Amino acid sequence: MTGPLAREFSREERERLAESGAALPDGSYPIVTREDLENAIQAIGRASDPAAAKAHIKKRARALGLGELIPEEWGGGGQENWTPRKLKARATKDWYRIENKATGPAEVYVYDEIGGFGVSVGDFLAEVRQVDGPLNLHLNSPGGDVFDGMAVYSALKRRVEPTTVVVDGLAASIASVIALGADRVVMAPKAKMMIHDGWTAAAGNAQDFKKLVALLDDTSDTIASVYDDKAGGGTGFWRDRMREETWYSADEALRAGLIDEIEGQAKSRDDFDLSMFNYAGRDKAPAPVLKPLAAKVEEPPEPPAVEPNKQEPVPFTWDFAAFKSALQEGVK
Repeated sequence: MTGPLAREFSREERERLAESGAALPDGSYPIVTREDLENAIQAIGRASDPAAAKAHIKKRARALGLGELIPEEWGGGGQENWTPRKLKARATKDWYRIENKATGPAEVYVYDEIGGFGVSVGDFLAEVRQVDGPLNLHLNSPGGDVFDGMAVYSALKRRVEPTTVVVDGLAASIASVIALGADRVVMAPKAKMMIHDGWTAAAGNAQDFKKLVALLDDTSDTIASVYDDKAGGGTGFWRDRMREETWYSADEALRAGLIDEIEGQAKSRDDFDLSMFNYAGRDKAPAPVLKPLAAKVEEPPEPPAVEPNKQEPVPFTWDFAAFKSALQEGVK
């Protein structure tokens, strides 16, 4: 399927979608999102087997809960030579608004679901690519289509110019992934963020569901890797948080490492060149002395030890004459 509104699918993606029933056996008419469904309806005139293509499109529409998009002409089997009508453009773009300013960053507001049942990203991404210079994306979304959300995330990551996401109200599900595509993520003090495992609604046989389980696990691992890239901790840690469906306040998201700052509580600038000092910042310096040290009392030195005065003993001399005289006196 080709055309200005068609989303590109690799051969591997088409083969995988054909196996899961989301595309025809030859890989044509892959339908995962609302945008894909609308494109398939427009391209029915190029189908080699219109009846099979219509049956497939109607089946995917029911699976996505979008049966109202099927043309009325198809209700009773339709006309084999049906010519597709041009889809009506939305009257408003209340799901996003882009304000280019003469000075300062462009302001983008996304206040709706992402893809599928709410925001269709085709026109949105085309307009974002036209924005030169810094961009601030204000986000308030409950989530939506995973693949459309990943497309927005990737588009933000590819931007060369500085990009900031400001979570004004809610960044839930895939909207939390979009937020992390920016260079800098800011949350309003009362805003919330929610992460959870991927989920879907589907119809099919046991084999279809086995493949879908594998796809959901793989997709959830990819989402967990986005959180790990931002905050660290490993994909296993984040899959555990996702399985539990974890909600974060702004303070909690900051402590978890999912955002960079809370609005109104900006970090101090820390990109100065400190090479002229002995230490290039606090983390390179020794711990400071926080309180004055008590004056140390100097003890007087101990007097040197004095050895007692010892006289040398008088050597003993034998006085034989005195001894003999004493003996004689004793005999008398």
